[in-house]
Amino acid sequence: GHVATAVWWFESADTTTDDLAVRIRAGLLHPRPWVLVSALVPDDDDVAAEVLDLHTRVHDALESR
Repeated sequence: GHVATAVWWFESADTTTDDLAVRIRAGLLHPRPWVLVSALVPDDDDVAAEVLDLHTRVHDALESR
């Protein structure tokens, strides 16, 4: 069978975190759009590149708001 890894994080235009407390605190102090990014990626040599690309695309989309 295929093996995969689940990855997730919270993203705003200026912050990336996997800590829910950090996300909540930042959201209360500085209200701005946030997204929860989650993905199931295959375990292979390209996983790091795929996750980095996803992070960049999400960040760029939020920054352009």
